[in-house]
Amino acid sequence: MTAAGDQSSTFVEAAEAALRREAASLRATSRAFPSACPDGAFSYASLADVAAAQAEALTGFAPAGPFDHRHVNALLAGEHALRREADGWREIAEIAASDDWRDEFERQAAESERLAGGVQELQQQLVKRDRPAEQEVER
Repeated sequence: MTAAGDQSSTFVEAAEAALRREAASLRATSRAFPSACPDGAFSYASLADVAAAQAEALTGFAPAGPFDHRHVNALLAGEHALRREADGWREIAEIAASDDWRDEFERQAAESERLAGGVQELQQQLVKRDRPAEQEVER
């Protein structure tokens, strides 16, 4: 699978969307289960803020253009969010009431895994693309 051209924008959009879904889920969880330390680094609200910031880093990001560590880190976080979603779809498939629903949930899991793989490949391509520039700076 190659994350070039049109595909790379699809993968960026998938990572951004997964991070936005994760932020929304974490915000809902923070309202349902407020942290004992609301300003603590591990509260659901602060985790939601991190996911939202990572999604924002990918808004309008064009992989062929300039990038920095925020983009690479956001892609990695998006890949992980997509893999967590795939795991969730697989868990739902295990308890599905019918074969039709099970098949649908397994399709969703497979699509999330496909997108996560594309995001991972894109992130790795960006890191490789940046290596020659880093090596030049070190000289």
